[in-house]
Amino acid sequence: MGTVADLITGAFRRIGIVESNALPAPEDMADGFLRFKGMLGLWRLQRLTIPFLQGASWPLVPTKGSASAPYTFGLGGDINLLRPAQPNALKWYWRDSNVSPAREYPLVPLTDDQYAALPLKQMTAVYPQQVYYSATFNNPLVGVGYGAVVLCPIATGSNLQGIVYAPSGVADPAALTTTFVCPDGYDLALMDNLARVLWPEWRENVPIDQELKANAENALAWLKTNNVRPTELAIDATWLSFSGGAAGDYDIESDT
Repeated sequence: MGTVADLITGAFRRIGIVESNALPAPEDMADGFLRFKGMLGLWRLQRLTIPFLQGASWPLVPTKGSASAPYTFGLGGDINLLRPAQPNALKWYWRDSNVSPAREYPLVPLTDDQYAALPLKQMTAVYPQQVYYSATFNNPLVGVGYGAVVLCPIATGSNLQGIVYAPSGVADPAALTTTFVCPDGYDLALMDNLARVLWPEWRENVPIDQELKANAENALAWLKTNNVRPTELAIDATWLSFSGGAAGDYDIESDT
């Protein structure tokens, strides 16, 4: 892998701004860097440009997990993962480290309206049951760039851990000199699609090169095809029958 500067230089060469043995002007490189990070941000919003699912765990403590003291979600926070661009795709669990082997129990995610409707938001219990993620970005309680995670009820048990599985996109590089590491096939797809982003400004009033356009679209299509993941068939809980407090089974043949 080369550096971020190498990838941006390649994009400028693809649109014919610099020769093969030359480098973009410093101001062009700086603008290209901003556009590159902007494009990565858009790709993190799309499920099919996300290469993999990443998991993380964090300790649950009785003094955190409330609306006034939430867990922080973001690089350097309690949940040390890239701040999720797709909150609805998060999968939440908890486990008790006192039990061996440790088993992961699901947490039910709450929407904004569901959390707002909870009458007892400060209720505590040994184990949590639900989780609410607030996609805040500049909340004084969590700091700039972090999301906030609240548990319902607030867990008081000892040696508990929260677990989250999150779609993990390509993170923004720190600098032009950063060695750029990405999954197979992403480097050329990023270069050609960045060239498409740069074209309107640096090749103003010039129709885009059709070969470049086709290559960029084809590379992006291959990435999305490779990132398709199988989904298990599920039944909404509303359709489950209940008997003696336990959920029943649904028979697809008899519709009962």
